[in-house]
Amino acid sequence: MKDLFVYPGQIAVSAEPARIRTILGSCVSVVLWDCKKRYGGLCHYLLPHDGQGVGDTPRYASFALPHLLVKMIDLGCDERDLRAKVYGGANVMSHLNRMDGNIGDRNIEAAREFLSRHRIPILEESLGGTKGRRITLDTDTFQVEHRLSKEQDSESISGIQLTKAPEKCRVLIVDDSATVRAIFQKILSQSRAIEVVGTAVDPYDARDKVIKLKPDVLTLDIEMPKMSGVVFLEKIMTHHPLPVIMVSSLGADGAAARKALELGALEFIQKPSQFDPGVLSELAESLIAKILAAASAPTPSKRPAVKRSTQQQTNVPAGLQAIEAIAVVGNVGSPQSLETLLQSLPSDCPPVIVAIPTLSALMGAYVENLRSRCQTCLTIVHQDIPTLASGYVYFVPGHVHAKITRSSAHRTGLLLEGGAPYLGQRPSADRLLESMASHLPHAALAIQLSGFGSDGQHGIQMLHEKHCYVMVQEPEEASFNHTIVSIIEKGFADVVLPVQGMATQLMAIRNQRITRVS
Repeated sequence: MKDLFVYPGQIAVSAEPARIRTILGSCVSVVLWDCKKRYGGLCHYLLPHDGQGVGDTPRYASFALPHLLVKMIDLGCDERDLRAKVYGGANVMSHLNRMDGNIGDRNIEAAREFLSRHRIPILEESLGGTKGRRITLDTDTFQVEHRLSKEQDSESISGIQLTKAPEKCRVLIVDDSATVRAIFQKILSQSRAIEVVGTAVDPYDARDKVIKLKPDVLTLDIEMPKMSGVVFLEKIMTHHPLPVIMVSSLGADGAAARKALELGALEFIQKPSQFDPGVLSELAESLIAKILAAASAPTPSKRPAVKRSTQQQTNVPAGLQAIEAIAVVGNVGSPQSLETLLQSLPSDCPPVIVAIPTLSALMGAYVENLRSRCQTCLTIVHQDIPTLASGYVYFVPGHVHAKITRSSAHRTGLLLEGGAPYLGQRPSADRLLESMASHLPHAALAIQLSGFGSDGQHGIQMLHEKHCYVMVQEPEEASFNHTIVSIIEKGFADVVLPVQGMATQLMAIRNQRITRVS
């Protein structure tokens, strides 16, 4: 029996026995079943409509409900033989309800009105309340298992468990430089969510303080006397695993940073090469963001594995005309997934731009190690690229932002810009994605990997609105799913996949577009 999981803004139907599952908060799922053919399907929408009368995606009831009906009819169902069940609409979106009434109630009203208009009888409802629901449809029997979530989540739409930082993150700073220790302490004292529980001058000092102070996060210098930070990291991960952010100097050995990543380091921060207020302000924004991200991490022995069996159809959005460029974005937890993705890309894939700040400290060694295992050509971008080429992967370094350009000759290029970190990240995902939406409407694809924070979310929204294609990593596969879940819950993801399946999906989409255009 097929096992399908439906995320917000998606529809699934099946003419063969299948289990179709979803998780609901204020969203509503309408289940349709043909009582003669025993075919079934459901939609999962977030809002009644978009407020402008367009609503051309399944995130809106005004689109999802008629398209669920059309998909059932396309399977061979007769509208007169359809039966319905309706679930969800809980009052969990308090921040939206204050602005625009109870979203859950309005979603319920949209379902009932549509089914009444089409004279489809409702045989069961489980609606309202203050808790989310998990539902599973058996398309062969029309049985729907539905249960309330154990806890009320006042802000969750989908009920997908988020990686979240503790209310107070306890940090141990390990660095042989008294100046760096003092700077880090001063920076971290600015955040009410962070407490510096101690500092250590070398790995031996750090070992004792890890045991005594039990920090949530460790900042660890790569280059230290007595024992290198990488050697100490290996010992820590063996005996006392915890989230670690590696600290490197500007000219540090990228191979050592890559080894640290392999051993379980989550993030990297570079020591300031100068101590003027502007540089320290940039450092402060990045350091605080990365520590709070690391604090949300499961221990290395409890990193998530994919639990959901998801089968996705390759549906090309109506407005997508081509794929002229692909952006791969993310931050903490992304490098491992990126390796898997890049090794699976064929040599003729559209040009790929990688903007992942976590790679900054190890980019040279990372790319060199990966180059022989990829069919594409990997290159680190050191200057503007007038024309992006198919079969190339362009890595944006950590000291600049990157933007897509479009020449009068309709050539797609890449522009590098300086500037402070944006939302704690450099290169910024938003800067790249927003430029793609502006210059490549209907012609771009974005891939969101593991990440924490809000960088990238607005750019993804712009791409979605410009009828580009948005692919996100399966949230239970990602080390950090904060950004991913937010994109899914807003209905901006066209497909949700494990990284291993992304290359096949994007090339299938590219090939469909070639077939249709020709």
